[in-house]
Amino acid sequence: MSFILIINILLMLAIAICLDLKSGKIPNTYNLCWMIYGMLYSLLFVVGGLLNSVLGIGIPFLGLMLLFKLGAIGAGDIKLFMAIGSFLGMQVIPVIVYSFLLCALYGVLRGATVALRRLRKGDGTNVLQHLVAGFRGNTRVAFSVFIGLGFVVYAIKTMWGGGWLEI
Repeated sequence: MSFILIINILLMLAIAICLDLKSGKIPNTYNLCWMIYGMLYSLLFVVGGLLNSVLGIGIPFLGLMLLFKLGAIGAGDIKLFMAIGSFLGMQVIPVIVYSFLLCALYGVLRGATVALRRLRKGDGTNVLQHLVAGFRGNTRVAFSVFIGLGFVVYAIKTMWGGGWLEI
């Protein structure tokens, strides 16, 4: 993966994260412009070209639609994955995996923190009840942050030459 490609995707993600944090949404036109740019980039500079880009767009769309229907992920987040996929092709899969793993880790740490805070107040109920109560709080997060972190992890692992499933 080239340095210029990494910078382009990081720029795209930085702006998307700012938009998501500010308004809770990532505009369709924003993601669409990046998808078109990614398709052009793939057509000109990537082996497999347009087919690779189309696969990278299709995988997040088809793979994450159930999570959208369940309300677990926003449509803008799926489109952001699609925009990344327009550049990376099938390699969008590890970015998706890393993003969800990092978000899950955040959720566990957040739930544990809330549980510990409630235990310190001397409530007297068991730890499991506090942990469950910690998960039931306000759970909305700007998932674009985890998409950005997932891409950073993927980019670092790619630059170091490691496979994406290696720990």
